Amino acid sequence: MLTIPAARTKARTELRLGLPAVALEILKSVPRRADREYLFGSGGGEYSRWSYVKQALDKRLADAGHHLKPWTLHDLRRTSRTRLAMLGVPPHVAEAVLGHTTHRRGVGAGCLADAAEDHKGVAVVPGLA
Repeated sequence: MLTIPAARTKARTELRLGLPAVALEILKSVPRRADREYLFGSGGGEYSRWSYVKQALDKRLADAGHHLKPWTLHDLRRTSRTRLAMLGVPPHVAEAVLGHTTHRRGVGAGCLADAAEDHKGVAVVPGLA
């Protein structure tokens, strides 16, 4: 289970995602540093260098001869949502996976939120859970 604390999400609500076995294996293979609570980043705090890393990635791609159209980190979120829809993931589950709270508003919101929680990680990528 991947847990993103409320303080780190746009909606300020905790996000819990079940991860497929292949993702868990990748995360388990990353060496841990004894002086660091978090898996990614440097120093003692949480990871917060997204813009810097994006610029570094752009440079490495360009240096390797890959010239991509300009893109932003938010494009990854939009692409993820599109791909989840293409895989047939129910809209309320896809929105919950991305941390969007629209599935929690209005009449019956609690039921939708509960249903999304039940399906995250198993319905997202068929065959990888």
